[in-house]
Formats: sequence, structure tokens, C-alpha cells
Amino acid sequence: MKNTTELYHAHRPQADQNEEYDPPLVPIADPEDGLIRTVDLQNDIVVNFPLWNLPQLNDEYWLILNGEAVGEPSVLNPIPPNGTQMELTIPVATHLLEDGIYSLQYQTSSNPGSNDTVSKPTYLIVDRTAPGSHQLGYMDFPDEAKDGLTLEELSAMGDVLPGRIFGYSGLNRGDVINTYWGGVAGPTLTLNGDEDEDTPLEVGFTKDFLTSLPNPAGATYYTVTDRAGNVSVESRRVTIPLFLTEITPDLPAPVIEGDDGLIDYADAAAGVEVKIPTSTLLEAGDQIQLYWGNQKLGPAAIDPDDLGMPFVLIFDVALPVIEAAGDGLRVLKYEVLRSGQVVGVSTELPTQVLIERPVPQTPAKPTVRGGSGTPSNEDNFIDENDFELNATVIIDWNPNFKASQVIEVYWGGQAVLQQPYTITNSDVVAGRPLLLTALNSLFVPVGTGSDIRVYYSVSMAGNPNISISEEQSIVVRSKDELPGGPDGPIAPLFTDLNENGAINVTNGAHGAPVYIEPYINIAEGQVIVFTYEAYDSLVGGTKKFEWVHTSAALTQAEVDGGYHFLVPRTILNQHCYGHAEATFAVRSAQGQGNSRRASVLVDMRVAGSCGI
Repeated sequence: MKNTTELYHAHRPQADQNEEYDPPLVPIADPEDGLIRTVDLQNDIVVNFPLWNLPQLNDEYWLILNGEAVGEPSVLNPIPPNGTQMELTIPVATHLLEDGIYSLQYQTSSNPGSNDTVSKPTYLIVDRTAPGSHQLGYMDFPDEAKDGLTLEELSAMGDVLPGRIFGYSGLNRGDVINTYWGGVAGPTLTLNGDEDEDTPLEVGFTKDFLTSLPNPAGATYYTVTDRAGNVSVESRRVTIPLFLTEITPDLPAPVIEGDDGLIDYADAAAGVEVKIPTSTLLEAGDQIQLYWGNQKLGPAAIDPDDLGMPFVLIFDVALPVIEAAGDGLRVLKYEVLRSGQVVGVSTELPTQVLIERPVPQTPAKPTVRGGSGTPSNEDNFIDENDFELNATVIIDWNPNFKASQVIEVYWGGQAVLQQPYTITNSDVVAGRPLLLTALNSLFVPVGTGSDIRVYYSVSMAGNPNISISEEQSIVVRSKDELPGGPDGPIAPLFTDLNENGAINVTNGAHGAPVYIEPYINIAEGQVIVFTYEAYDSLVGGTKKFEWVHTSAALTQAEVDGGYHFLVPRTILNQHCYGHAEATFAVRSAQGQGNSRRASVLVDMRVAGSCGI
């Protein structure tokens, strides 16, 4: 638009003169039909045209797109040299937004004459629409290939598998059809524009291409890229199984290490070792795919260093794989893969599998209860009193228990029931916990400890597998391991008595010394609780009071030499006259040991009174 001083806006008319200039040039457009690639429409479009004849300062020039001026006119200042190629741009933010054909011209206006001259048009094509609209049909193949293509069938086709594409909307000259087989790019086809949408387009897949594909090769599909660079969606996919490798049959069968004819649960839980024998077929880089029934393991690569060994590969087949394949006669075999293709198949190894256990999941741990009522009824704790009696093993009812199943209880690895217990129909109907008796005579030889494990097994006739429960950790104690042994420590010793065996004001001046000599099972860290019972008569009488002394944890020196302490003078004065009964208890991690009793005379009277 020219600059103007009028007080209104007027639309610039095109020149009435005959067209005098050659059409403008768009470098990125196709010279044949003016197509602009979609990727080039991301930037403003450069337009070139030659400097016109007799240019003068302040001449104006601009572009016209479909009869409308593009932006504001440019002003010639300074005057370029003759032969200069002028340049203007079409802004893509505001123009060429719709698909279609555009007429492009440039126009000049002389200064001061305002004489307009317009060029001949050049035509541009904008196409942002991908071929095929929203869907492409699948690629079709000969019927004999649809259930799997063999080498023989491919040879009958001239070693080229023809694929047919039944057209698509928007088919055009210059479209490129790109085929794919799985993740591998296949042959391409470029359209010349003479194709008919109703006539299938053929693409040939050669034998060399097909035999180079991995196994499995995957599905075939295609895309279309038009001249503008627009890429279609992927076509519908179709899978053609390929059987194009000559397969060597009857390779040596796999070998199960230690095979005794049956894989039971214990075998499966430990893992079954399957060995792959060597053969002349095998090469470095080959892989082995092992089949355990319907379960696949691998592929695993053969180490080149193992090619000369009797076995080239060992598979450790874990319990979950065997469980997934199930019980029964299972066939083991393997395939040899080379570059993803099967080149060999082994002879089959039939294997009998029976891993079902009487109780499928691991049964819950049992509860152990001692037979005595003292000193406590704590579950899973057999104290020194319980240790001398039978114990009760409580097994929670499991819905998988069945009549005729047999239960055995193990205590530290030792069976402790008088005889294994057989579940009855009454048990199944009641569905209550089972209360079984562990015999004292059977668990005593196991001994004592703070982590003895108790569990039970469930077995059933005709099934080689055994269900093992979770383990219950129990604490077991006996009198033999208590401080002082079964009879307890000997009585405490009052070490300073007069000739009458009494404590008096002289030998008790600073308190009465007491000695506890080392006893059976004495150990560092044990605590001694000494009890002094004061009676008001030399023989018998009434207990006046009780005094208790608790030691610190025994040291190693006290373990070796015994424990010394004093009954305080104040306690002796308080007692005054009579006799004392003295005992002590030992607290330990193994339980409490109680000593035998000591009796000592006490006479702290002086001039008829005590406490002097």
C-alpha cells in the first residue's frame, strides 16, 4: 500500500496495464507445479524476482497472493545495481494457512508517477493433509502364505513374496509407500501418478530380505509419505509367519542332571539342572531356547569356549517355571537359534512331574504350650517345670487339610509324637485346631535353648511330596541348667560366728559377713537376691521382719571366687535376739535358681538391751 496523506483508507487496485513482468520465483517450491513441502511451511516463504527496468528512488513494490496485497509495500532506497534479485517473504503466520492452490504475483509502483505494473502469476500448492485420511488398509498376501510361508512356497513364487496394497484416499503422484516387516524397513514404492485407486499396488519382498529378518519377524504394515512430506498413519497390520530356514531335526535330547524318572516338589524347590549336549550343528553365536512343557526359557547364548565340551549350556530351571508348566508328563526340548531363526530342534525328553503338595501353600507355624501351671502359661516357652512334662502342640485348622493326611511334629529336628497323627473325617467336619501331644521322653534329649525350632509335616499316601509348616521358635529351659543345677546352690555361709555358732556384738560389730561360694552354672552378669528372715526365738518362734539384699551383676572375679557381702549392724540390732533363716535366689537368662537354707543364732543383747 502506498503512503498517503488522505484522511481515508482505500484498497489498492491492481494495475490496468497489461502484465509486463515475468512470474516471481519461489526457490523452495517444486519448479514443476509449485508444491511447498509441509516442513518448509514452518518458516516464512522467500520470493525472488529481478529488479525492474529504470528503477528510481522511492519506487514501491509488494507481493500479491490470490489478488490480495501481502503486507505493506517496500520502498526502493537505495537503488540496487541492475540485475539484482529482489527478495520479499510471505509470512506463514498469517498466509498460506489453508490447503490449496495460490496465485502469487509481485507489483511495482513508480514514483512520483504512481504507475503500477504487475507480474505474471506463479502458482503455489499447499498440502498439509496426510495421505489415506485416518486409516490405511492392510497389505494383502497370497493365500498360501497367510498360514505361514515356507521356503518351498517362496520358491514357487519366484523367490519374491508379492504384497498388494488396495489404494488409499489422496493417492497422488510422488507418493512414497514405505513398507515395514516388524521393526525392519522393507522395499519402497514411488507412485508416478498413473495409478488407479481401484487397482492394487504391488510391492515385492525378496528371499534375501525375508531370510534376513529376526524370528519371529513381526507384523507387516506400511506408511505413505506424499511429496509435501506429510506422513500417513500406519496401516493395519497383518502377520505372516515365516518358516524360511532349513531346520535340522533330532538333535541330542536335553539331559536332566540326576534324573530318577520323577520330578517331585523337593527336586523342583532345589532347582532342576537341564544340560544341552553338544552337536556338530552348533556354531559360535548360536542361542538355545529351552522348552519345559509350555514354558520357554532363554534364548541363552553359547559361549564359544564351550563348543568343544560335552554340554554347551546348562539351564537352572526354577520352581516357578515348573509350577507354571504343571504336573503330568511334560516334554522337554530345545531349539537352536541362529540370527533369530530356528536352525535345529532337539529330540524330545518326556519327563514325569509331580510337585503338588498335600497342602499347596506353606502351613502356618504351630503353637507350643507347656504342661505345668507354674510359673507361667506363656506359649512357646517351656520352663524348667514344663520340661519335666509332656507338651501340647496346637495346629490351627487349615482348609486344605483332608482326611487320611498324616501329620508329624518335629522338635529341634526330632519327631516327638507317640505316632504320626492321621486326620479323620471328624476333624474335617469340625474344622477345629488340632491338639497333639509332644512326649517329654522324646523332646528332653533335644535339650534346652533359646531358639529351638518346632514345625510339622503333612504327607499323604500316593504323593511323594510333603508339606512343611513354618517354624515356631521356642525357648526351652530345664533345672539342669538353672543356677545351682537341679538342687539349687548350697546355703549361704555366715563366716564369722562365736563358739556357739552365733552372731554377737563382737563378730557383728560391723555387720555379719556372708559368703556365697561359686555354684553350678554360675556366670558373669547373674544377680543374687539374698533374703534374711529374723525370728524372735532360737528355735522356731515368730518372724519379726525380712531383709533383702540384691547384688549388682556378678563380675568374672566373683564368678571365680564367690560373692561376699555384709548383713548390716543395724539389721542385726533390729533383730536383737533369736535366729535367722537365710536363702538366696539367682536371677539368670536360663531362669531362677533357689539356694538351700542356712540357719544362724543371733544375740546382740548387752546389759539387757540391743542397739549398743
